[in-house]
Amino acid sequence: MRSPVPNPAIERHTRMLGGRTNQRQQFLNNVPQVDVALHQLRRFAADAQKPLQLALHQLQLPLGHKQYWPVYQEADRLGCALSIHSCNSLRDNDRYLQPNEAATLTHVMPQMRQFTNIMFSGVLNKLKKLRVGFLEAGCGWVPFLMSKIEERLERVDPKERPVLPSELLARKQLFFQCGEEVTTKRDVELLGDNCLLWASDFPHEATRTDMRQLVKEHFARKDLSRKAKKKIIYDNAKRFYAL
Repeated sequence: MRSPVPNPAIERHTRMLGGRTNQRQQFLNNVPQVDVALHQLRRFAADAQKPLQLALHQLQLPLGHKQYWPVYQEADRLGCALSIHSCNSLRDNDRYLQPNEAATLTHVMPQMRQFTNIMFSGVLNKLKKLRVGFLEAGCGWVPFLMSKIEERLERVDPKERPVLPSELLARKQLFFQCGEEVTTKRDVELLGDNCLLWASDFPHEATRTDMRQLVKEHFARKDLSRKAKKKIIYDNAKRFYAL
């Protein structure tokens, strides 16, 4: 397992676009060791004086496991945002017959598993400042899964019941990626417009996608209010990253 390092793809892509890495954000990848993750959280928070994004993926245990709780607790103490970017479904690619099948589900299914695991774990019960983002997997699955999770949680003794996903939404601690999905109007109706982020898939977006055109198309949508569109494309991301 590799120790966490600043993400070179982001830095390289930023330089290619003629810009500089934002010193108010720090991005990490490959953080399987809790002690190293804690060290990096503290170091980057001290350097940047702002919350940072920590990408937790390629881990052997589900993200709600108590082994990782110190990372959530320290991120909460530091006021950091944690971004869940899980790709462990790649291990199951031999179950698909076509590459497009894997591409369709590679991010969605792991995100659903990790979201479910974190919600049932209770790790967020007492963490009131931590913001957790489930990104690059859309959000059409979120209302369905939340309803299934809360149905099961209603059967748990109130004294042992983890905080409900809907309560975490009300506390503005959960964020999900949306973009040009046809379900966005329904997702806004069911989840509200404070938890959705329009995603560019940075730093991979500049090769075959005209991002300016996609932004224009987003604001041209007739099924979303102007207020909701602004929150999705600007306000919520600013709040998630504490910019």
